[in-house]
Amino acid sequence: MAALQTKLPGVTLVSDAKFLASDAWGRHIQGADSPSPATYVVDGNGVIEWRHLPDQNGDWPTYAELTAALKL
Repeated sequence: MAALQTKLPGVTLVSDAKFLASDAWGRHIQGADSPSPATYVVDGNGVIEWRHLPDQNGDWPTYAELTAALKL
């Protein structure tokens, strides 16, 4: 993720190693080694502006969807 962060200087990427956000947002199945995948766009006030909650691993948002969500 650090390498991707250098390519997106206007976007802040975060990791959730302790599952704090994943638990709060219902994306961590108890006992699982990792949270269920999800992509959120959160504004500067902490409001979730957009989210993508895939039904399965590998169902990531497209670049076009992210670009629109980020208003780039």
